[in-house]
Amino acid sequence: MAEIRGARFSVSGLQELQSQFERIGKMPKKYLTRAAKQGSDGPLKTAKADAPVGKTGLLKKGLHRKMETPNKRNKAVYRIKWNPNYTEQYLKPTTGAYGGKTPFAYYPHSVEYGFKSKNGRIQGQYFVTKAIEKTEKDSAQKIIDSLSDSIEELTR
Repeated sequence: MAEIRGARFSVSGLQELQSQFERIGKMPKKYLTRAAKQGSDGPLKTAKADAPVGKTGLLKKGLHRKMETPNKRNKAVYRIKWNPNYTEQYLKPTTGAYGGKTPFAYYPHSVEYGFKSKNGRIQGQYFVTKAIEKTEKDSAQKIIDSLSDSIEELTR
């Protein structure tokens, strides 16, 4: 039984993986990175498929994964984010309803999380969050399978 962000689900091979980790000690980072990348494939594809197209399709086009800079040697984490090359296209002028100079809003975050308007709050679509939640079990299984294969490769 695995638990990720409060969601419990069953994945196969978790007990065997833990015993194999104890046997080999520290896992080389390249195998952890490979497993994390394979685990992030599903949420990224689902988020791109579920992204609203809009006028230009930049939400779908600009969505990509980026590896976080690890502060520990054996850590590999990928983040799904919008490509910073499109920042100028993503910045949209707002109405200035909340006073002062008319600010700019970051369009992808406005679509994902919602925003305040004159008439109240506009609800976000949460398509990236839903994609991650939808593919949690499959991603965890891909990570476990990849790490198991890597351990077998190491112990040969």
